[in-house]
Amino acid sequence: MITKKRLTLLLIAGFLFRLVFGLFQGKWGSEDEFQTYLIGLKCFTTGTWPYFGPDLGGSETNGISGQIAGPLEGILVGWPFHVLPIPEAPYILLGVLSTAGVALLTWYIVRRQPKFSYTWLFIWIASCPWAINEATHIYNPSYVFFPSVLFFIGFLESLSFMSLGALPLWLSNAFMGFAIGWIMQFHTSYVYLVPLALFSLGWQWKEGKFSALGYFVLGALPMLALILPTYIRYGFGSGADAAGFAVPFNLDNAKEVFTILGRYISLVCLEMPRFIDTSTKTRIAFLMANWWLLVPGFILFAVGIAQAVDLLIRWFTKPNPRKDWKPLKFITAAGFLLVYVSFLFTVKKPLAHIYFVFFPLLMIYACDCWVVYADQKLVKKLAKIVLVLCVYFQLGYALAVMKTNSLYQQRDTIVKAIQEKNYTLLGERYNRKY
Repeated sequence: MITKKRLTLLLIAGFLFRLVFGLFQGKWGSEDEFQTYLIGLKCFTTGTWPYFGPDLGGSETNGISGQIAGPLEGILVGWPFHVLPIPEAPYILLGVLSTAGVALLTWYIVRRQPKFSYTWLFIWIASCPWAINEATHIYNPSYVFFPSVLFFIGFLESLSFMSLGALPLWLSNAFMGFAIGWIMQFHTSYVYLVPLALFSLGWQWKEGKFSALGYFVLGALPMLALILPTYIRYGFGSGADAAGFAVPFNLDNAKEVFTILGRYISLVCLEMPRFIDTSTKTRIAFLMANWWLLVPGFILFAVGIAQAVDLLIRWFTKPNPRKDWKPLKFITAAGFLLVYVSFLFTVKKPLAHIYFVFFPLLMIYACDCWVVYADQKLVKKLAKIVLVLCVYFQLGYALAVMKTNSLYQQRDTIVKAIQEKNYTLLGERYNRKY
């Protein structure tokens, strides 16, 4: 059990750690982050309702463009300026949401596997490469992290053969509906969650729990109510058309089965190189230029490979005596199959951020695998050293890229745009509906 004082300090430290990382490593040079920030800044400075959210476009979408229907992105990025009219305001709210996701996921895993220390597990999830690089800066996948935690906790708790009794059944179903309604306003990856929710509702119906659907719908209603004004004004065909990405069969993606599997598993491993740069040559050059990160970088890289291999091997064993281990590993495998099959019929390349929504499920699976090491003193000591190195590396990396990646390059301009209520001082939005 963790004391309230220690938990409070841990949450504050985790929030500050992730906030600083997000501000410094904000990927401000990327058009995606810049345009997402502009959506919120426009919402605040013009006082308009943001009928549409994330842009769809670029090489990833094969020339297809559009916007996802729903105001939630504009609200979460723009409305914090009303509370705190400073450039960092959206990052602060995002930091609260992502830290809450880390805390909830840690709580649920410790409920499953009490041998884990809440403190050390919290540090691991908070500093895990995908959880910190993909959930702390202002672009749409970052806002998927918190609701995806809600979804998978609700999903597992809604299944009688998986439930820990951690949540009442009505709340589990409401979490699933709420999460899907949230994520569908940010990312097309919500489609992965729909079959899982239907499976859960069908299983509950089979067991005579006929109120499940009602609570699911009630949970979804607040998010769906936000989208309704968009459809009333622009019609039901106004959002981005996911069907535009469909193809009869993508042979190139079909050949990428092992690549997709490796990326899927690596979402919860120390996949440090993915976020340093795009090629081995430039990654090594970065580490050589920032020599204080060189040794920790190589150590973490090696550990990350070992983690991924271990997670694959553990699928074929029984690392813990839990009765729900077998269904958990098959649910995890089902997630991979959903991802793989989806890429057989789309023009999109199988990039890992597209299925980042599975991070909570994979982390639960990973901890069920790694609990086998919980009683090994030497492994526990080595794990703590690795976690310290991970935190050190993430902070060092954020400081190293601060000059090129943070919003502080244009902070004065943003301050002026906020004060004069003129978002165009920072930049122009694409030719979009909002």
